[in-house]
Amino acid sequence: MNFLALIIALLIRQSRGVPATLDRSTPWWRLLAWCRRQVSGEVLQLLMAVALPALLLAWLLAAIDTLLFGLPWLALATWLLLFSFGRGDFQADLRRYRDLCAEGNAEGAWLHAQAAFNARGDLPAADFVALQWEVEKRLCYEGYQRWFAVVFWFLLLGPAGGLAYRLLQWFGREVESDTARRARYLLDWVPVQLLALAFALAGDFVRSRAPLTEGLLSPRLDHAAWLGELALAAAGQGPAPRAGAEAALRLDALSELLSRSKVAWLAVVALLTILA
Repeated sequence: MNFLALIIALLIRQSRGVPATLDRSTPWWRLLAWCRRQVSGEVLQLLMAVALPALLLAWLLAAIDTLLFGLPWLALATWLLLFSFGRGDFQADLRRYRDLCAEGNAEGAWLHAQAAFNARGDLPAADFVALQWEVEKRLCYEGYQRWFAVVFWFLLLGPAGGLAYRLLQWFGREVESDTARRARYLLDWVPVQLLALAFALAGDFVRSRAPLTEGLLSPRLDHAAWLGELALAAAGQGPAPRAGAEAALRLDALSELLSRSKVAWLAVVALLTILA
C-alpha cells in the first residue's frame, strides 16, 4: 500500500503540482509558535512540534488500516505524502533563475536568488561564480530533501515517517536548535549516501568516484556541499561555475541527473516491492 500511495502521489504531483490546499500548514505553524512560547527546552519543543503530530497520525492510520478495504488509509497516506513534499514551487523559481542566466542577466539572477533561494546575503552581485555555486548546492539539496529523503522515510516508516522528516526540516529552519540539527543530520545520513550512489550510477561514475569515496569516508560532512560537488562530477561538469548560457546548461545537467536518479530509485523500490 505504501508503494501504491507513492505512485498516486507522484502522478498527482507530476500532473498538477502540489495542490494549493496542501500548502496551507498554518495549524502546524501555530503549534510551533505555541511551543516556543509555552514549552521550555529545545528537546521538548522538538517532541511537541515534530514527534507528537507524527505519532498521532501514525495512530490514526493504524486505526483506519482495515476500514473499507484500506481506501481511507490510502487517501490519507497520499495526502500526507503530498504534504510532506513541502511548500512552494521550487522548480518554478529555479526555471526563472535559469532563464535569467541564459539571458546573461547576472544582476537579475542575483536578485532572484536572494529572494527565492535565500542565497547568502554577503555574496556581492559581481561574484556570480560564488552565487552560481550556492544555487547549484541548493538545487541538489532541495531536490534531495523535497523528494528523496521524504520518499525514503515514507517507505521505511510509513506516511508518519515522511511527515516527521518534513516537520523536522521546518522546525530546524525556524528554531536555532542544536538538537534539531543533530537529528536532521542523523536522518539525512543514510538517504544522502543512497542518493550519492544513485548520482554516481546515473551519471559519470568514473568522475564521481573520487568525491563519492571521500564523502563516504567522512563521518561529518556538509551534505549540501557534498551532494553539489558529487552531482557536478556525475553530470560531467567542471568545478568552477560560469555565468551566462553555460550556467543555464549546468543547471539543466543537474536537473537531468536528479530526474535520472529518481527513476533509478523508483526502479529499485518497485523491484523490492515485487520481491517482497
